[in-house]
Amino acid sequence: MTNTEELIVYANSRNGLGIRILGFKRATNKSGIYIKELLDNGLAQKDGRLKIGDQILSINDESSIGISREHAVNLLRSAAATNQVRFRVKHFFPQLSSVEYQKLLHDDKSTDDDDDNHRAHNTSQNKNNNNNPTLNESRTKKSSRRHHRQQQHNHDQSDRYSTYNVAYENNKREQQESNKQMNISNDA
Repeated sequence: MTNTEELIVYANSRNGLGIRILGFKRATNKSGIYIKELLDNGLAQKDGRLKIGDQILSINDESSIGISREHAVNLLRSAAATNQVRFRVKHFFPQLSSVEYQKLLHDDKSTDDDDDNHRAHNTSQNKNNNNNPTLNESRTKKSSRRHHRQQQHNHDQSDRYSTYNVAYENNKREQQESNKQMNISNDA
């Protein structure tokens, strides 16, 4: 296995790079961040220099060695907002030959609920020609514990507001009935 390092600079990155990354939730001082996916028609895919399995060594000159996936996502978002992203990456030959990448790919501890943050963006991109969800989108929703917790929370919130609105409407109706009996106008 051989590997090489490269400095990659992306301009016009304000709309994102079109990458998904892989890393540990709780990083060790040597753990890395890797390219998991290049999104179709994304900046990185069109450019062609980043490859799946590449290790990101730094983002805008800040080391990404030993940081969590969540921290790396925040660094990437901040960097993209500046409209210029500087990556120092390590390419592995053959591609995907990094032992750590393979471990992350098959380790439950490497996945992060942060994937839900990409759901809204990916949902619009993951529709097939009939505007139906793709199998990938369905699996993503089913596998997300946060999605289910959020759905339950939203349901609980809607019940709370519905009860409040019914009580408000009942009070309003009672006041109108009372006003009719006393012959008082609402416009007064």
